[in-house]
Amino acid sequence: VSKSLVELFERYGQPCVSLYDVGIDRVGDYGIVSLDEGTITSIVEKPSPANAPSTFALCGRFIYGEDTFDLLEKYSVEEYGEMQSIELLRHWMKNGELRADLLTNEIAWYDSGLPLEWLKSQVDHALLRPEYRQQFRTWLEKRLG
Repeated sequence: VSKSLVELFERYGQPCVSLYDVGIDRVGDYGIVSLDEGTITSIVEKPSPANAPSTFALCGRFIYGEDTFDLLEKYSVEEYGEMQSIELLRHWMKNGELRADLLTNEIAWYDSGLPLEWLKSQVDHALLRPEYRQQFRTWLEKRLG
């Protein structure tokens, strides 16, 4: 997953983010983007299905540009009490510089902000690792009875 994001950054030299198609039923849980030929043009935070510009959600994978530190100094933290990456993203969108890496639905993506999703990610991670798989599976089977 990270490889495709890095390749996109190397190709365009612009900030890049990964997107995941969450389907229309889940758009209200995420920042949903509008796209124009691979460039993000807007982000709508937690839209209703009727107002969603797409079903592509920001999924927490970013590569920022060389101007990041200059921009961090430019934008105030007063509004939120801390720096928010949305200000950086808005700047790059305004300048047509924010590229999108669309993840396929064959890739497992877990929303670590949801406790059950985080737990699922940990179980899958343990089961996919050869050095943990058998021990973890044995423990899990005992636990489940």
